[in-house]
Amino acid sequence: TIYDRSNTPMPNGTGMGGNLSSAQGVVIVPFPGNAYLYYLFTVPSQVGQFSGNDHMTWSVIDMSLNGGYGDVTLKNLQLFQGSTEQLTATYHANGRDVWVLARKFGTDEWYAYLVTCGGISEPVVSHAGQVVMDSNPNDTQAALGCMDVSYAGDRIASTWNDSPGDLCFLELLDFDNSTGAVTNGIFTTQPGQGGSSWGYGVAFSPNGGVLYWSNFGYPNSPLYQYDLNASNPFGTELLIGELNAAYFGGMQIGLDGKLYIARWDAAQKLTQVNFPDIVGSGCGFILDGVSIVPGYCTLSLSNDWMRETPPMQELISWEDTTTCADNILVAITAQFGNPAPTFLWSNGETSSSIVVDQAGVYSVMV
Repeated sequence: TIYDRSNTPMPNGTGMGGNLSSAQGVVIVPFPGNAYLYYLFTVPSQVGQFSGNDHMTWSVIDMSLNGGYGDVTLKNLQLFQGSTEQLTATYHANGRDVWVLARKFGTDEWYAYLVTCGGISEPVVSHAGQVVMDSNPNDTQAALGCMDVSYAGDRIASTWNDSPGDLCFLELLDFDNSTGAVTNGIFTTQPGQGGSSWGYGVAFSPNGGVLYWSNFGYPNSPLYQYDLNASNPFGTELLIGELNAAYFGGMQIGLDGKLYIARWDAAQKLTQVNFPDIVGSGCGFILDGVSIVPGYCTLSLSNDWMRETPPMQELISWEDTTTCADNILVAITAQFGNPAPTFLWSNGETSSSIVVDQAGVYSVMV
């Protein structure tokens, strides 16, 4: 269900895709170039076992409708069939467009959809990493788990489980945020010091040098840390903390740069790591970090991928000429496509170029 800011369901906001039990069941992407439109992507739980729909879907929310409280204009349009519960997004290398990433159950296929001001592209399908499936072909437990993309947009971490085979997979792969290609990939089975493992949450630190992984185990649920700058990252596994008689779940880096971890217990708290870029005990693990009273947490947090936007690249080309002429032409070329850009210079001119005949500082808004 999609709620507006008054906690009221939008008129067409019920019956959306996804599922309560999906680890990363929904992700929201602002429409590039339009402040009112948002894409909403969903993936099912356990390949549709509980909902009957095993497709990744997309919908459009228009916040200019319903008196500014929003409405759903396109709903549950299907993308590919057989999605796992893993879903996230990251910026394209140009800092404007967005890649939406998902995995296909029973295969080694990765789907990367590019969201631009022109819509959703056909997916870039990559074959990389492990085949996500259970050793029992009738089981769908391997669809559970989370993935994350590094801040730089160059690496993916993913965790999932073969329950019948008593195996947990933790994978590291390369991602090209210019092309959408997923390549290479190293992995470990039975992370968590070889004990009984059930991977669920995974997150990169802000600088991309440290990886965190949560074990959805019982009776003790541990949190581990990996040094990604080491030649063998999985060989640096370090126990950071444990949750007794309960479960650690998904995790997110907050806007403050700290790591927050969901926990399924009755404590009404989030666990936090204050300095996630630091390897070792100096990372600042706090089991009872943040109170969320009167709320309760289960196994996931909001699927928030929007970090600080990288600078836009190759959108504006500057040319600078020094001359002794009385008049100097200052011109700017903007390659924004359709619609054409508008210009406002500090002297009031609105064309793409001005003629300067006096010394001074001149600026332009495009």
